Amino acid sequence: MSWCDKLASVPSVGFIYDPHFVSGDGIIDAIAPMLDKWKVGDKPDFTLSQPEPLKIEVQHNNGFTYSFEPTRTSIAYQHRVKFRNVSGSRPVAELISSPQPYSQLLDDAISDIVEIALILPMAKRRSVKTIGIVTSTHADEKDIPPGIRKMIRYLSRPWKSDLDAYLFTIVAEVESAKIHSDRCIHTLTRPDDKEQIPNFKFDWQRSYSNQVAVEKDTLLRELQRAKKAALDYFETLAVGDAFDDIVKDA
Repeated sequence: MSWCDKLASVPSVGFIYDPHFVSGDGIIDAIAPMLDKWKVGDKPDFTLSQPEPLKIEVQHNNGFTYSFEPTRTSIAYQHRVKFRNVSGSRPVAELISSPQPYSQLLDDAISDIVEIALILPMAKRRSVKTIGIVTSTHADEKDIPPGIRKMIRYLSRPWKSDLDAYLFTIVAEVESAKIHSDRCIHTLTRPDDKEQIPNFKFDWQRSYSNQVAVEKDTLLRELQRAKKAALDYFETLAVGDAFDDIVKDA
């Protein structure tokens, strides 16, 4: 089991394309077959953001938000709550999203982004330049994997004591091959407000030297390869061997 499952991390998955400019209304028309399945009785089980000329977001009540722009499509998960009125008492908050493990949510997002990619306008004439897989975790430092604690210790070394708050962003290449290169955007945030929980976000990205065709089998193959590489890297971060020579005590 991944540490992302144990700490209730939430995923995002995204594609960066060659650009294609289409209106928000055109996107809604294209994804209508998928929207038609998102209903409870005769009511939609989703909401639409106010469409911008070239951008739209769809929020499914299961927790996934689907974002569409001229150069990218992404699916991100966030827990959703609604308030239910109670007779003679205060409203009650209810969790309406699906509290599944990170690995299951990631698989669901991968399945949906392939389905969506195939029905977007001009799908067969487009190609994918980059695949992104993200893990985002809210947790106290004492609960996070030792490798991430080592990273924080290393970044805070100049101050010789625990930091009251921090916001670190590190963008680094993690692997390079002939047909693709991988990088990760590491964002570690500890708010100054002690009532807020720190957040640790790792945005792993694979960019291709030859773009990936928008075909079902091709996208599924590359997404599974990207998923494995991303999860392997997240586990490498969790172990933190690279910091052993410079951080004595994690």
